[in-house]
Amino acid sequence: MLKRSLNVIGKDHNLIEFPGLVINKLTRQVKIYDSEVLLTPKEFELLFYLASKPKMVHTREQILENVWDY
Repeated sequence: MLKRSLNVIGKDHNLIEFPGLVINKLTRQVKIYDSEVLLTPKEFELLFYLASKPKMVHTREQILENVWDY
């Protein structure tokens, strides 16, 4: 069984790491096992938002408010 863990690094919480996954908010770069993944700006924002709160269930309204600014 794969153990999932979260490691948020930095004062501003701009770097999120899971085993095999690194999300850097400052550079807007996502790497999976050292291979860069190209995402649209909204895809990146959604991924960062969900990954920053991995054990939380998000409602549609929360996602719209936090990612799409509705």
